[in-house]
Amino acid sequence: MQSTSECAADLTVAELKEKLRSIGLKTTGKRNELVCRLLNADSSETCVREESEIQEILQETSKATSETNIPERSRDDTLMKRMDEFEKLIQVITVGIASMRQEFGNIQLAQSATKETEMLTRNKRADKKQVSRTQKTWNVSAIADYLAEFTGEFDGYDRWEKQLKLLKETYQLDEEETKRLAILKLKGKALEWFHSKPDHVAMSIDMLLQELESMYRHYPNTIVMRKKFESRVWNTTETFNEYAHDKVIMANKLSISEYELVQYLIEGIPDPNLRNQARLHKFKTRAEISEAFEDIMLRGPTISRGVRSSGDNIAVSSSRIRRDKEENYVVNR
Repeated sequence: MQSTSECAADLTVAELKEKLRSIGLKTTGKRNELVCRLLNADSSETCVREESEIQEILQETSKATSETNIPERSRDDTLMKRMDEFEKLIQVITVGIASMRQEFGNIQLAQSATKETEMLTRNKRADKKQVSRTQKTWNVSAIADYLAEFTGEFDGYDRWEKQLKLLKETYQLDEEETKRLAILKLKGKALEWFHSKPDHVAMSIDMLLQELESMYRHYPNTIVMRKKFESRVWNTTETFNEYAHDKVIMANKLSISEYELVQYLIEGIPDPNLRNQARLHKFKTRAEISEAFEDIMLRGPTISRGVRSSGDNIAVSSSRIRRDKEENYVVNR
């Protein structure tokens, strides 16, 4: 036969609430609280019932002793029998109370262990958040190396904002971290503008970017930019790779394809012989033409396109280009 605690432990939450409702007790709380409430009610009811039974036995015993018409031996036997039953009942009650106390103690220990577990879990989550916050602070400082400085140049805001948003998406930065990253990279006039108004500090990153855009975003004249790009030629004071580097940066602003860039790089070579030699090679990528002209340096003043050069003004090419030129001269003859 199952004890009261075992029966209560087998009940569902709905059944526990139904039993508590039937005896007029509260039905709110977690399952452990419902079980404890039902066990307390059962124990109280059991004690009342057992106390009532004891009172009945005592009344019957008193009644039996008061009856004078019953023989003395018979009364003694009845009294002894009642006393034995009374002692057995006392033993049962004592065992039941001890068992219930043990069960209540186990339930309290379980509840205490559950509370401690929940507290440890909350502490671990808090520690994890603190560690994550500290790590993200370090990451923002490290990520700042990947974002270019913005000094307030009128033609550089779009690229800077695009870089910032790409870093935010790549490293999953929140709004405050993105704002911190943006402020770290403001320099020169842009930084002076930021400090010129106290409200900028309290702005969200979206509002701050809107203010920066209204202040520094000016749509450049693409015609002027393309003319500047086309007029950039290879100078005698630089290597070919230095010339190509500047040309690539200007091409990126105009969204020039790599094939067009290679053609413009060739057109910017002032020496007609080297320019024609580059055309003969039919370079397809910037890497190919940069490798071919890596060892070539120009001498004398820069020669504009369309002007015939003398042998004294142009440097000797690398062995590879020189050999190609000689072979081309023989073929032309």
